[in-house]
Amino acid sequence: MRMTVEPGDESRLEAASGWHSIWRMQFVAEVEGHEFVLEADVLDSGDHSYLYRDGIQVAVGTGPTRFALADHLPAPARGEVASSAVIESRIGWIGMRRAHLLDGDVERPLAPLPGTWEAGRTRRRRRWPALAPVVTSLVLLVLVAALVIEGAQSLQWVTRSEWFSGISGWRFQAPWDLPLTANIVITLVGIAALAIGALRLRRTWLQSETDSAPSRLKP
Repeated sequence: MRMTVEPGDESRLEAASGWHSIWRMQFVAEVEGHEFVLEADVLDSGDHSYLYRDGIQVAVGTGPTRFALADHLPAPARGEVASSAVIESRIGWIGMRRAHLLDGDVERPLAPLPGTWEAGRTRRRRRWPALAPVVTSLVLLVLVAALVIEGAQSLQWVTRSEWFSGISGWRFQAPWDLPLTANIVITLVGIAALAIGALRLRRTWLQSETDSAPSRLKP
């Protein structure tokens, strides 16, 4: 997708807290005394990222984007330092893949905006560093168990259907035959584990971009 940057609609920034922070990501940086917030929405199929200055939307990017902050600072604040400051963003299929501030030779990741899911996860990771591998193991265990249980029953249902009987006489017998209520609960638990895994993966991707110091996006 081709990179484009257009003026924002000057709408006010809405905090991505609670459930909203699952699909809305917000990162912040202080430049020339102004607070810039980079926002992206996982549910937005248009691959848009939004730039806010002091709570007001000043630009909208499509695709991998470079926001030159000098273009979005008040005229008196546009100086030599500001003219070189750039915020780069790139969105993956489950979340932000890159959210960095570049200023000359200095490059650093943007910090998660307080109140967002990423900020909470960063805080919990610092407080309980041993908890992350435990949660990852539990998520994988639940996912595998849900897939095995529901997969076996789905295969049994398919092999006993009329259309399958017309092409094959083979029938699969699942080791278990759970009631509908139990299947619904297992499915919901599996979906929850998948969502948690996706949230952890999107943060891991962003962190790996930071650690590997990727090449900068070309304007």
